[in-house]
Amino acid sequence: MGRIAAEGTAEFIEADYRFAPLPGVGHYAADQQPARVSELLSITEQHETLAQHQSALDRLRYDRRVALASREELEDRTAEIAVTLERFGLLAEVYESDVGRHCCMDQPAGRSDPGPRSLMKCGRSSGVPAPACG
Repeated sequence: MGRIAAEGTAEFIEADYRFAPLPGVGHYAADQQPARVSELLSITEQHETLAQHQSALDRLRYDRRVALASREELEDRTAEIAVTLERFGLLAEVYESDVGRHCCMDQPAGRSDPGPRSLMKCGRSSGVPAPACG
């Protein structure tokens, strides 16, 4: 088999193929130079293993980038939620203060016990009287 025919073999092989010329060696290369053929096969196997490991490494790097992007997005969202909760806390304080002032305005001057009607108007069903106006 000549070099052109040997190099043309790649067209008929689906697996990874690498042409390695062995000068002065005939058709029975494994019998004529077993050490060199074994070395070439070992190199080919190492290349295949290296390619597999490289593919796995590339997948892991991609997964890591995706995970870091997700983590960053979640941290941003967590910060937004914390600010929103803080604002709701402030609104709750203002609301309670406004309810207390509203109930205070409904009380007759000098009366410390607002009575059941005043408690119902405030929407307070806990029975805690509104603060007396001073």
